[in-house]
Amino acid sequence: MQDFFALFSHGIARNCPVHIKFLYEDLLNLKFLLVSMLTKCYDSIQRFTNREIYTMNKLGAMLVICLLGLTLTACNTASVMPAGSADTMDTDSAPAEPIMPAGSSGSSSVQDHDPNTRVYRDCSVTVLGYSIREDCDGDPALRVEYRFRNNSESPASFSTTVIPNAYQGDSEQALSYSTPSQNDPQYSALLTLLDPGESIVCAGYFKLSSTDLPVELEVKDLRDSSADALCRTLTIAGMPIETYLEASAKSK
Repeated sequence: MQDFFALFSHGIARNCPVHIKFLYEDLLNLKFLLVSMLTKCYDSIQRFTNREIYTMNKLGAMLVICLLGLTLTACNTASVMPAGSADTMDTDSAPAEPIMPAGSSGSSSVQDHDPNTRVYRDCSVTVLGYSIREDCDGDPALRVEYRFRNNSESPASFSTTVIPNAYQGDSEQALSYSTPSQNDPQYSALLTLLDPGESIVCAGYFKLSSTDLPVELEVKDLRDSSADALCRTLTIAGMPIETYLEASAKSK
């Protein structure tokens, strides 16, 4: 084959015109150039492929070593873990029960069973009873008796911790506060400062607009506006107006 090409090239050099000879030589040089470039590209691809295979082999070996290390570490941790620790971890991962603030519904078993009691953040209030008496103006007034307990860490009184309001007929117009016509120690107890943990019985007065309509009583926490109010409906229809002598005799 080489002799054939040599003879063919010699024949072209002797018999063909000069311009045909130059064209053939250019094509022959171009062929050699293309063959040389293809050979270099093949060598580069072959070297690149070998290098990639070598790199993948190294990565695979490193991955196997890491997996073996993790397996050994897990086995050692399981063998060292003390008995009962799994139960502790499960207990810690469980969500804690939410703690409801004092004053909200369900915050105290006492107020759940006694609708007349409300436990607030810093105190507790219980409605003990109510009656109708004359106030300082000679008008009928509703007297509401409370038991107040100071649950805060500082001295406090009923009037500085909670505020009572009463409504009759109109839910937007509160009844006016009133004062007794005679001395009432429990009325004065509204302002008595109590040490933490102490309790007292006190009484407040509301001037009635009617002695027949029921009264809606609402006691709110002054220190926690988000706390539920103590709400009671007081039926007063047919109740007599007590005198202070009758009230004193009843208390005895």
